[in-house]
Amino acid sequence: MRAMEGSIEIGDRVSIQHFCAMYGHGRLEIGADVLIGPHCAIAVARHRVERLDIPVREQGVLRLDTHIGAGTWIGAHVTVFSGVRVGANAIIGAGAVVNRDIPDLAIAAGVPARVIRYRNA
Repeated sequence: MRAMEGSIEIGDRVSIQHFCAMYGHGRLEIGADVLIGPHCAIAVARHRVERLDIPVREQGVLRLDTHIGAGTWIGAHVTVFSGVRVGANAIIGAGAVVNRDIPDLAIAAGVPARVIRYRNA
């Protein structure tokens, strides 16, 4: 975990398995009772790429907050992009790439992740 110029807030009773990376310049919030499987990556910033006259590494970053709602289960090898909000009590299937918001109680999987059903349906 590396907050750089941002912050990482982790709720109570959160389980983060081995070889996970959480990093960036924005704010990462992980709600209570979240399960995060092994080999996950959660970002809270992305590189600027607008200018073609200078290298990407010299363009700075966009600070984007990322939120993982309480009670959510994130499977192994999941990538969560910066600026995404994963709702409360959601399930993200193993290997998914989450590049957009996931609603509360959703079960999402795939590359890119899409909602396949809801836990209360």
